Amino acid sequence: MQESNMSRYSQSGNYHKSNFRDLSPRRAVLPIFEPSGLLERDARGKKGTTSMYTKPADAISPHQYWEATYTPPTERQIFKAVLLNRKSKNVIAEYRLESQSCYLIGREVGSHLPSNLPYDTPRQQFFCDIGVSDEGCSKQHCVIQFREKDSKLVPYIIDLDSVNGTSLNESPLPKSRYVELHNKDIIYFSADATESAYELMFLTV
Repeated sequence: MQESNMSRYSQSGNYHKSNFRDLSPRRAVLPIFEPSGLLERDARGKKGTTSMYTKPADAISPHQYWEATYTPPTERQIFKAVLLNRKSKNVIAEYRLESQSCYLIGREVGSHLPSNLPYDTPRQQFFCDIGVSDEGCSKQHCVIQFREKDSKLVPYIIDLDSVNGTSLNESPLPKSRYVELHNKDIIYFSADATESAYELMFLTV
């Protein structure tokens, strides 16, 4: 994607489908029937929270991959995730995906409460890498996972057996199975995309 396109939404705070998505029919979402990331519970969670996800053996961060393949900085792809309000298309947050092999997406509740509240005010722990303030989103909803396949860096999305499910380009994802991500793919936090208050756009620049 050209920088001029990126600046259109980052400066205006608004997302227009014509800037990012073509009008051709979307590809069908096909599951990859291989061992999923939900192999076991990893007790090494953040702040004592148990993680539902275990990374696959071929997990690798984009930064590690570029360094291992001696790819010049000018030739390295940039991966981003842009969180938008599904109805208004306003940009809520933008994440650059490069330093980690996987990014956990989940519900963010209570992290924006005023700091002057009493100490014992109930707060929900913020555990994920990409937070979504949507009650329909599970605490650990899905993961963007980078893997090295056939000497190539490949991004995937996997639903962590979430309560409401996950959709990719409005097609429900199979639970606990990796599905490859492509530029301009849209992730919704429900098996029915119309019930998701937010959407996450995956971009490669």
